[in-house]
Amino acid sequence: QTGSAFKVFVLTTAITQGLTPYKTFDSSPGTLKIPGGGIWKVSNYSGKGYGRMTIRSGTINSVNALYARLMLEVGVKKVIKIAHKMGITSKLEANPAIALGGLKRGVSVLEMSSSMATLANNGKYIKPTTIVRVTDSKNQIIIRNKPKPKQVISPNVTSTVNAILQDVIRRGTGKGANIGRPAAGKTGTAQNYRDAWFVGYTPNMAAAVWVGHPRGQIAMLSVHGRRVSGGSFPATIWKRFMSEALANTPPKKFPFSKFYAKERSIEICNGTADMQACATCPEGSTYPKTFYKKQPTLKQCNMHDCPTDETGRVPKVVGFSAGSATKKLNAAGFDVKKKYKESKKRIGSVISQSPAGGGQAEEGSTVIIYISKEAKPKQSSVPSVIGQSEADASASLSGAGFKASVSYQATTDPAQVGIVLSQNPAGGSKANNDSSVTIIVGQAQ
Repeated sequence: QTGSAFKVFVLTTAITQGLTPYKTFDSSPGTLKIPGGGIWKVSNYSGKGYGRMTIRSGTINSVNALYARLMLEVGVKKVIKIAHKMGITSKLEANPAIALGGLKRGVSVLEMSSSMATLANNGKYIKPTTIVRVTDSKNQIIIRNKPKPKQVISPNVTSTVNAILQDVIRRGTGKGANIGRPAAGKTGTAQNYRDAWFVGYTPNMAAAVWVGHPRGQIAMLSVHGRRVSGGSFPATIWKRFMSEALANTPPKKFPFSKFYAKERSIEICNGTADMQACATCPEGSTYPKTFYKKQPTLKQCNMHDCPTDETGRVPKVVGFSAGSATKKLNAAGFDVKKKYKESKKRIGSVISQSPAGGGQAEEGSTVIIYISKEAKPKQSSVPSVIGQSEADASASLSGAGFKASVSYQATTDPAQVGIVLSQNPAGGSKANNDSSVTIIVGQAQ
């Protein structure tokens, strides 16, 4: 039994259907009506409810009651279809309880790790294989098993699922699996602690850990003095294995999620009711809180003598690169709109901003940054100078903003000596200002 680890498939189905991570559901324990008949009693691990929660928060904290309602909204058959696409090969019963790991037959560790690899691989499923190649006594390859990736989940969907499951490790039920590099995962604890899971992955590797009794479904109520949940021994085992397995592999980030571009993180001072921390709040007394889109301006912490003008101060970003300026403004709680202007300043740098840096603005409002782009050269019509003397032609071109580049051509006609016989570009055409116009002048043999 996978327990809550199966919520990964419900989450992927929901995002595939267009639900955002910020859609809210009731998280209260209760009795739910199952479409087609029947009832379903659901409760949370803690035994209590948390009011309405977002899908994202419900995943991070593994809230059963929320996921039960989410499963009824997306449909059990749709979840089964997604699970099979991602790597589950076992037969799954069309029972909504599978959202919480209530499987009649259960699934293997290989199936779960294969499914996590699909998310790690940006939505591409690759059939697991244990043999890469077979060679003969002369080291000639007889059989080579080449991976055959198949796109089964949209990259836009996987990037969002990956972002949410990273938060499970960063600050949710999977904190014990934190390996200090980008990683995503999900805990799972079966009923009465009979099975415990941690399934997770980085962009480089996926792995699943199951902890259970080898002789059957026996409750693990006291193993080394503690109950075994997915966030305990399984998370620790996964962490130790992945840390060793990836020791010589450089960390890699997951693809960017469009939903998380709309988020901003603000430091909150402990002991206050959502008051923004400031520089004078003691070290260790603050925590980050993530907000979606624009939120009401938070009041400044009133416990630690915070300066009254800190909240809403617009950072000065003129001279920064566009990327650095955006990060700095987002971190201060502002949205950013980019506009481009021709300038002689360094290409890609911020040449001005509105409102100006150092001023006050409502948090969540938009700061416009003007970014330098290469100026397009101005063009003018090239005058026709054929038939003019060399001196007159040079003067005409100079007066029109061009430079004369003179070449000579021998001629036997005295009337052509010192006269412009041809030019390039031709008269009447457009050319960049201050560019050269070649004129051919007749010269006596």
